[in-house]
Amino acid sequence: NQFLGIVITVIVLSLLFGGIIGTYLGAQSKTMEGITFKIRVFMKIIKTVENDYFRKVEVEELLDYAIRGMLRSLDPHTIYLDRDEFNELIVGTKGSFGGLGIQIGIRDDILTIITPLEGTPAYNAGLLAGDKIVEIEKVSTKGITLQQAVKKLRGKPGTEVTIGIKREEVKDVTHFTITRDIIKVKAVPYSGMVSDGIGYIRLSSFSEVSPGEFANAIDSLLNEGANKFIVDLRNNSGGLLKAAIDISDNFIDKGKIILSTKGRKIGTSRDYYAKRHPKYGDFPLVILVNGGSASASEIVSIAIQDWDRGLILGTKTFGKGSVQQVIPIDHETALKITTALYYSPSGRSIDIEIKKKEQSKSTDWVIEKEEIKALDKREIDEIKEKIEDKKKEKKNGEIKEDTTTYYTLRLKRKVYGGGAVTPDIVLELPKMTEFETKIYQKALFFSFTVDYTAEHKIKKGFSVEEKMLSSFKDYIKNKNIEFTDEDFEKSIDDLKIGLKRNISMKLWGIKSSYESVIMDDRQVAKAIEILEKSKNIDDMFTLIEE
Repeated sequence: NQFLGIVITVIVLSLLFGGIIGTYLGAQSKTMEGITFKIRVFMKIIKTVENDYFRKVEVEELLDYAIRGMLRSLDPHTIYLDRDEFNELIVGTKGSFGGLGIQIGIRDDILTIITPLEGTPAYNAGLLAGDKIVEIEKVSTKGITLQQAVKKLRGKPGTEVTIGIKREEVKDVTHFTITRDIIKVKAVPYSGMVSDGIGYIRLSSFSEVSPGEFANAIDSLLNEGANKFIVDLRNNSGGLLKAAIDISDNFIDKGKIILSTKGRKIGTSRDYYAKRHPKYGDFPLVILVNGGSASASEIVSIAIQDWDRGLILGTKTFGKGSVQQVIPIDHETALKITTALYYSPSGRSIDIEIKKKEQSKSTDWVIEKEEIKALDKREIDEIKEKIEDKKKEKKNGEIKEDTTTYYTLRLKRKVYGGGAVTPDIVLELPKMTEFETKIYQKALFFSFTVDYTAEHKIKKGFSVEEKMLSSFKDYIKNKNIEFTDEDFEKSIDDLKIGLKRNISMKLWGIKSSYESVIMDDRQVAKAIEILEKSKNIDDMFTLIEE
């Protein structure tokens, strides 16, 4: 009986697993059959184009376009790297090439400046975060990949490149001719006291040296009497994940989660935790962000926000929250592929573009012929109406953002999804006018500074008086800039800031450049106001509720 039971059990299990495996293999076979059919169709189309198209085509070129088109349907960061692009990636910043000093990305299928880096040719030319690069050397950038754009923008130091910029508030495309240079960026270009007990730190990048420079800056400010801090991440386009985790570790309690990555493949999902007691965990903190704050900047900001460790102030961040891996295809080409997304401690996704892609796809209604046959006319009409509504939403840009409610982890404040980081206090800065854009386009702040400082003795801590403004007004008139007195008066505050920054930089260096204009910065001023009224961290949250 025992033996018979074992035999029956073996037979039943064999039938069960046989059925499962058979079903799986059948499904796999059906899937492979569909893929094989599609590949045959694709190859037939290639062959037909090669033989019958009205002019001769390069098949390899067609295949490259097909690969890039396929990957473009996934997300802006998943790209095919051909021989030159792969080599460019390997070379990185080594060698004798120059750049403009901009971080770029693809936003809504348009080449967009994430941020200009301070002190670089792009920054000095007046390029702004959010500017759309629509032309490079008079050639449209429509459909261009990031690697292709980088290749066109880089070049030998001292050479020039002309780019066409489409900017909000400016009707026409503006052309900037910029001289390439070797790009060197300090992680902490400036730190200093901005009020009694309040220290300010400008963190411009997340590199290997960033955590050390950041800690040194805070320690220096502590020695000067700081017990509250403003950390400026505006126009910081990110960098190393490790640097972001290490800097967050200064403020988040030991054992608490800072970031999660979630992917489909084994090894791509991981949680990152604070590893030590936070060195600066008790100090009131304000983080400044804007549309140029991306990736690592967003990791730090959203961790601070989710743990109610400090306030986020400024404007919505860029929304780049995905992990890419470079996988060589052979010794000359590679695939740069998105393998995971970043998620905040409360579970919010940071990435905007991938969420948009997913949401867009979710609005595409596909109905098979067999399904239609089973429907009556009323049901078919209802489905057609829904499809038209979805098409109108997409056409009018009315696809709604993710408004899922999340809650911060300490004070249970309500926050929302949708990608990027929305500040606790949203404070917009004035947009650059078309008149100001023309001044930057022709680098007139810089050239005026050179001439004016050669003829006038200026003391540190100077103010921009009427005499200097009048001289600048005459100077730009002689440079064939068309403007009215009203244009000049409307921009006068920003013109004073531009003159103070450039003259201070020319005469006394970058530290003086920051010190000369920092108190004119409305977002910094608001941060100071909040911190001056707050004795501890929780006081800040009470203030924004009032």
